[in-house]
Amino acid sequence: MRLLAIDSATGFAGAAVFEAGKLRSVASKQSRGAPSELLLPTLDEVLRAAGLRPEEIEAVAVSVGPGSFSGLRVAVATVKGLIFGRDCPVAAVSTLAALARAGGRVEGGVVALLDAQRGEVFAGAFDARGEGSRPELPLGIYTPEALAARLPVGFTLVEDALGRAEEGVEAHLDPAFERVRPLPQARIAAVGELGLWQIRAGQAIAGDALIPLYGRRAEAEVRRTGEPAEGRIRRFDTP
Repeated sequence: MRLLAIDSATGFAGAAVFEAGKLRSVASKQSRGAPSELLLPTLDEVLRAAGLRPEEIEAVAVSVGPGSFSGLRVAVATVKGLIFGRDCPVAAVSTLAALARAGGRVEGGVVALLDAQRGEVFAGAFDARGEGSRPELPLGIYTPEALAARLPVGFTLVEDALGRAEEGVEAHLDPAFERVRPLPQARIAAVGELGLWQIRAGQAIAGDALIPLYGRRAEAEVRRTGEPAEGRIRRFDTP
């Protein structure tokens, strides 16, 4: 199976090609503007490096969030356009799970952290391979105080290499926690690995069922609807 992995959920645009379960090509690009603008050139780069045309891709894995509104929208729209009219399995991969996996095959569990803006973080606990969430720290939006109070002892913290999630929580973290900041290419490779795992486990979805996990609603939507900003992700604001 030839699988294309896509990630533009945070501060970079990344893509990778897997064939027969092996990584064939991977690339990531960072921009001062919107990284999502670089997604199509990055896709073209990895497909050329793998010697493949878009129509030869047989499955897609995409990082669906939490993350930036524009990055997630562009990634999901790109996937739907790429596979339009084809019966192509899609793996919707948690951005936090991919980050956890990219942190390396550490002993025990992993807590992945992403910047949620407003002085808060998206966080969740996973097994060391990112293939399953752990109950010690549910996926959610955390204030620094709430995160520090709930961090499970013995877990490794994995942070976005291009993000600033750690700045707001630095003063509240125990320095004894091991911390890792994997490079973007490691995370995009992890998206592909988790995508392959999901497809083999029968967890693939159709392209028209693919939706982003924003984490927060846009300010305009909050004002229009009066609904909470957190959307589908629970918020933890007290220790």
